[in-house]
Amino acid sequence: ATAGLAVMKVATENISSLSYLEEKTFANWVAENTLVELKAADTVPKKSWRTGKQELAGREWYWRYKGESTTSSDFVAVTVEVTTDAAYKYRVGYLVTYVLRK
Repeated sequence: ATAGLAVMKVATENISSLSYLEEKTFANWVAENTLVELKAADTVPKKSWRTGKQELAGREWYWRYKGESTTSSDFVAVTVEVTTDAAYKYRVGYLVTYVLRK
């Protein structure tokens, strides 16, 4: 009986870890998609958050991005955050990249 409980505990932890990794992977895909769309639009983001949502894998994902100054006048740092709630309380994914100023 003790061995059975130990096996069940390990199996439950494994399922929980897989669910967490799946959520992180999808959130990062949403962040990457957002960056691709931003770069394709050929715009430089402002310093305030721009928000939106995207459906992926049967779920709604909420993203936001903003530009930030860098030490170089040639580039803007772009931060993208992805959440599963419209209030952006729990950040699931996060990416930072740099965009060339015009």
